[in-house]
Amino acid sequence: MILTVNRGPSRPEGTFGKAVLDDGTTYACLELPWKDNMPGLSCIAIGMYNAVVTMSPHLGMDTYELQSVPARSDIRIHIGNYGGDTTAGLRSDILGCILLGTSTGILTPEGHVPQKAVLGSGAAFKDFMTRTGGKPIQVNIVAFDTPYLPAGK
Repeated sequence: MILTVNRGPSRPEGTFGKAVLDDGTTYACLELPWKDNMPGLSCIAIGMYNAVVTMSPHLGMDTYELQSVPARSDIRIHIGNYGGDTTAGLRSDILGCILLGTSTGILTPEGHVPQKAVLGSGAAFKDFMTRTGGKPIQVNIVAFDTPYLPAGK
């Protein structure tokens, strides 16, 4: 099974897109803004990655972990809402991972300004895990041809 991550432009709020399974099931997705693959600050490079279910020590649950990501480790698909540029003062629930959701919208994290986010992440992640059945998958990250765009662009 292949999950294709179709990225949109990279902005301070993150890199939003659509993640589509072979069966046509579509999720909203969110990654960090592109910052030259810098660990903890950037989404990962485009490409095809194998992914297997492993226990995330940080999250305390099974998630898909992408394998052999150049210059990166512990890149996962998991639950969360925010993927903003922390150097710009925005909230992030990820350090390079991929969040799934049912839609996007605006949330206001405590202590931060309102921020674009993925919504329905728990439901989307549960559906994704059920559809994949815990079997190894491939994650194809495509359509990233827009550099980081500052706020207001």
